[in-house]
Amino acid sequence: MRTRIVSLVFILALLVAGCAPSGETDDAAVATLVAAALQTSEAANPPALETAGPELGYVEGSVCYPSSFIPEMTVYLQKEGSSEPVTVPIGLNQMAFSAELEAGAYTAYAWLPDFSFGGSYSQAVACGLSVECTDHSLVSFDVVPGELTGGISVCDWYGQPGDVPYPPGVQPPAQESNDPGSISGSLSYPSSFIPAQTIVAWSLTQQGTYYYATTSEGVSFYTIANLPPGDYQVVAYVDTLAAGYSQAVPCGLSVSCTDHSLIVVTVSSGQETGGVNPQDWYAPEGSFPANPVP
Repeated sequence: MRTRIVSLVFILALLVAGCAPSGETDDAAVATLVAAALQTSEAANPPALETAGPELGYVEGSVCYPSSFIPEMTVYLQKEGSSEPVTVPIGLNQMAFSAELEAGAYTAYAWLPDFSFGGSYSQAVACGLSVECTDHSLVSFDVVPGELTGGISVCDWYGQPGDVPYPPGVQPPAQESNDPGSISGSLSYPSSFIPAQTIVAWSLTQQGTYYYATTSEGVSFYTIANLPPGDYQVVAYVDTLAAGYSQAVPCGLSVSCTDHSLIVVTVSSGQETGGVNPQDWYAPEGSFPANPVP
């Protein structure tokens, strides 16, 4: 367009020059016409404005699951004030994830594909995920342009319904008769104190699968939540030492209680099975399965 305008002006300038008497061309008039044409062309074609993209930062985190494996799931990174979260698919037994995000404040949570079970990066994670950590509200973390934000651990699968938000547009699934149940009980240790323990519920319904909870030093009770209905055996661990919920426990753990076979514990839909006390620290070595939790 600019070339056409300038060409027309030069043609006009030549006509002006041709009409003027020989030797009397008005050079000032021609220059004025050319300058006006250039200004008109620049006004019709303003320079394009460069639009900067969003400033991006980076996030790295980990995924946990209270079982012998990590199932497929989706991690949701929800920016404050945004209607849609950034989604990160997690594959079977994938333990880490990363994402590139716009700068801002975020929360992180995860759901299984059928939205039957959700976990989060919560205050309970920052607390250590022991039985005393009862605050399951989401942790807000900042993403800074050009910087890496690490330590986003989506590991809290122990909250109550409503603690983990559903993604926008997702409705809670209808409650079914196979709602998770739980196991709880008391802990002991043959010493003057009770150390931190890992309590494992070994599934007899799904062989090779287990669920677990951890406690802090001095804690004498535990709960393993979100257990699928079925049959389990329960063992507590302190490093390589093991104590089972065995026939010796209801017997009284006296020297005459020589049956150290593990008791089958049945978990019913939506119910808590209490009084499961893995306190048999006196069984012969090898009576109970080894600690599966690193």
